[in-house]
Amino acid sequence: MALPAAGYFTTNPTTSAGTTALNDWLAVTREILGGSDESELTIASGSVTATRAQHTIDTESDAASDDLANVLVSGISAQMVLLRMENSARIVTLKHEAGGAGQMSFSHGQDVVLAGTQQWVLFWVDTGASPVTLREVGRFGFIDGPQVVEVNTAISGAPNVLTADEAGKILTNEGATAANYHTLPTARKGLRYTFVCQDTDGMRVVAATGDTIGKVGTVTPTAGYVETTTQRAVIELLAINDTEWIAVRETGTWTYST
Repeated sequence: MALPAAGYFTTNPTTSAGTTALNDWLAVTREILGGSDESELTIASGSVTATRAQHTIDTESDAASDDLANVLVSGISAQMVLLRMENSARIVTLKHEAGGAGQMSFSHGQDVVLAGTQQWVLFWVDTGASPVTLREVGRFGFIDGPQVVEVNTAISGAPNVLTADEAGKILTNEGATAANYHTLPTARKGLRYTFVCQDTDGMRVVAATGDTIGKVGTVTPTAGYVETTTQRAVIELLAINDTEWIAVRETGTWTYST
């Protein structure tokens, strides 16, 4: 759909022509950002077809994770497309320059993992490129921006159960009166959390069933944990796949379960 050409109402003064033009105008408006409510698209063989400028993306057959290679936009007029994931339990990886119409191109030249429903990527649709390419304009809600610092004092009987939507958080146990317990979500590539032991009552971080936590030379059993009572000790855990958390940063003394 396209907007009426300049001068349309001068050369086409009838009510019928005016109605057609206004309907075309309305159709284009509904495709742009803010013109319609966000709608869900489900990946099919690595692809989705946009019907407007703002969509959530879900995995094929509700799989735990899926790759999105192409966002087809030939049927819409929108020049900007805003995407986020539909469900935090189903991780979507946006592929960088996978080839074909509707490929996505990211400023850092790497795939982008959508690990939380509050993470958005905004694209400009480059219709002059061959193939048509969605070029990253910006991303929002990712951990390269300011991070959320949360004080948490949950204990062993009622641990703090983290979700994928909380990826990027920094958790501290400041003010704890007993050991502070956290349970990681099921590992999904790209999820990352940081833990700071501010109170010497200590912290324990437990992996989900089937997942491990490791570093060079050490790895826990499945559903194992790391813990510390060292004040100001820090550990940053990154999921590198669907079963492994790796300590990419560690200060102080952290004990890995065996």
